[in-house]
Amino acid sequence: MDAAIKIPVFPIPLTIEFETSARRELRILDIHGRLISQDVLTGSGGELDVSSFSEGIYFLQVESSSGNLVERLVIISD
Repeated sequence: MDAAIKIPVFPIPLTIEFETSARRELRILDIHGRLISQDVLTGSGGELDVSSFSEGIYFLQVESSSGNLVERLVIISD
């Protein structure tokens, strides 16, 4: 997996940056493991619109040829 992944807490949309360009499958799962959103990134980064998500804990799963990564996301409304 990439040596570094940058996932800021804000702003919305959520911006994700990787050190290298590669095809990655992104999935956002809720606390129960249900698929909420999925997308494919083919460059070194992209944006995910999480503005419609309810407050709570989610998991961002990133899958690429070099491995998998799971990061916790906490959505808090203003």
